[in-house]
Amino acid sequence: MRLSIYLVLLFSLLVVSVEAEGWPDNVKFSGDMRYRHETIDAEEYNSATEEITAYSQNRHRIRARLKVLGTVTEDFSAVLRFGLGGEDPAAVNQTLTGSFSRKDIFLDLAYFDYKSSRVTGLEIWGGKMLDPFFRPGEARLVWDKNTMPEGLAASYAIDYDRLKFKINLAGFWIEERKKGRDSYTTWIQGVFNYPFGGNKGKLHWGASYFSFINAQGFKPFFDSTKGYGNTLDAEGRYLWDYDIAEFFVELDYSFNAIPLVFAFDYAHNAAADSNNTGYEMCFHAGQLGGPGTWKLSYFYRYLESDMVIGRFADGLLGGGGTDQKGFEGRLSYMMGPNTEVGAVYYHSAVGLDRKLDYDRLMLDLRLHFK
Repeated sequence: MRLSIYLVLLFSLLVVSVEAEGWPDNVKFSGDMRYRHETIDAEEYNSATEEITAYSQNRHRIRARLKVLGTVTEDFSAVLRFGLGGEDPAAVNQTLTGSFSRKDIFLDLAYFDYKSSRVTGLEIWGGKMLDPFFRPGEARLVWDKNTMPEGLAASYAIDYDRLKFKINLAGFWIEERKKGRDSYTTWIQGVFNYPFGGNKGKLHWGASYFSFINAQGFKPFFDSTKGYGNTLDAEGRYLWDYDIAEFFVELDYSFNAIPLVFAFDYAHNAAADSNNTGYEMCFHAGQLGGPGTWKLSYFYRYLESDMVIGRFADGLLGGGGTDQKGFEGRLSYMMGPNTEVGAVYYHSAVGLDRKLDYDRLMLDLRLHFK
């Protein structure tokens, strides 16, 4: 049934594009496939027995995604993307298990993109979309990059000679309830961009504000049985709301033809009385492109328990969620056209008081096509 619905959506997009002149040029297909071996060595705490036990897990996982881009008019385009994996909002992986059972296909993206030909710098999105906000150094402090928000967003860019400024706005729906108050989130961000050093470098800085309305007093989002590090009351409901102020800076510079990126991201939840702060430091060297290119990355994250919504925080460090600190290191190499290999290693202390060890190693083969 789910596959039939997605085929209808795909057909609808093709029909819209076919009705425009030159439809073969108006519809573009692209996608990627990733094969991953993953090893996890971790400790977990049993609250009933107050014991700490260790476990090891090995698994093979795949990610397969197909994207369709339809150009409708000069200003409007529509995007659909389908993929394998479960309904987890922060994961797009399919574990190879289940006695060779068939795997489900899910709707990953479905949105319109309006780029105004009349108002320079204006862009509007609506639907289930990519995160439209600027991420300093690819940081995932407030929002996991694999979580696709749903609602409306807009951006407006202004140039003042060499200084560039962009304002981003968004309103996303989290839980619509037939009876009771809906839960949703509103975002605003301002980003400055200034080139220097004969255009060898760029400096980005700015601030964001994320307000999550109707979180306090409600069960945790997505999985009502898990807080993902957030503090819950005696009935298992969020103890706090989340009104998060973010401040960031990113420095990009090319040294001996090697692109370098340094970034720092800081966030504070003003709606919580304690355990409400976090930060992330990022470093990148190199850039992926043609065969033989490489990229090295390092991230360090510190997340107190009520800094952000745990379900929407980075889903890989420490198994996901808040109330932890640790680092991520990754190395990627283009071994051929559209063919990438990589390794990612996570080490974290889960529970800033308890400090349970969590180690995760991932080895990837990624193939891209268009």
